[in-house]
Amino acid sequence: MIDATSNVITRQKEISIFKTNLKQENEIQNVSNILNLIVGNDKWNFDLEDIDHILRCLLYTSDAAD
Repeated sequence: MIDATSNVITRQKEISIFKTNLKQENEIQNVSNILNLIVGNDKWNFDLEDIDHILRCLLYTSDAAD
């Protein structure tokens, strides 16, 4: 028998930041469909003005607490 009250799942937001070699909007359009599938729509963005052309992804982690 499983006691449903013994396991609590918490979701936490996490922002992952990646350095990329993308420099132009058309390069972002090439990877946007893949990012939408993996990360989700409106859960990522690029900053091409940053020296590292960073990609930010909003992720949710789930932890089961005892």
